[in-house]
Formats: sequence, C-alpha cells, structure tokens
Amino acid sequence: MRAVLLLSLASIGLAGCGERTCQSTCQKVYSTSECNVAIEGEPAQESVENCVARCEDALQIAGDICVEKNGREECYDPNKTYPASDPPELENEKWAAAWMDCVWELAPTDGFSKGCERLQLGTQCAPTR
Repeated sequence: MRAVLLLSLASIGLAGCGERTCQSTCQKVYSTSECNVAIEGEPAQESVENCVARCEDALQIAGDICVEKNGREECYDPNKTYPASDPPELENEKWAAAWMDCVWELAPTDGFSKGCERLQLGTQCAPTR
C-alpha cells in the first residue's frame, strides 16, 4: 500500500512539473527553433504571444469538451482537421488542455521533431493561428 501511495505521489509531482503549459506549447508550435508554424504577416514571437494569451484566457473558463454555441452543441476534437481559414477558438480549460495534449503527442521533443509537419495550419491540433 505504501509503495502505491509513493508511486501515486511521484506521478502527481511529475505531472505538476510537466512541459504542457500554454507558454511551452505555444513556443513548440510557433517558435522558429521549434515547429515554426508560420502565420502570414505575423512574426513568430507575436504568434507565440497571441497564442499564450488565448490559451491562458481559455484556462480561466470552466467548461467541458462540448459547449453550446449559437444554439447548437459543438464538441472540440483536436485530431479533427479544421479549415486553416477558420480554426476553432479555445473556448475553455478542457479545449485548451486537449489542444496542448495533442501538440505534445504529435511533436513530443524539444526543437523540430517528427510530427511538426502535422501541426501546420489546416491540419491536426487546431487552433494553430
């Protein structure tokens, strides 16, 4: 029993120190030294800053993966391909968490890695704009 408790506490501690934050995830997507997803007419650092602001705002809103929008239910699926011209906004904490998980599952290492090409606009892990 004690071993199980220690293992549980260790995993909680590791989760708290994880790399999946708005800052690290936005850096992963937009930084020129990472996946370098480019938004036309916007410098990479500005893309990172805008992304962090949107992500942190979403984390402040309690909600679920399905929300009511314009009188109908909309569920966010980070693995769905959304049009590059109309990616979804991060509505709440669940959407932001799902988006961050998706980014790190596709491109799990620092720097450019296999999976970065799947983060380009109009591909997986929307929103990337």
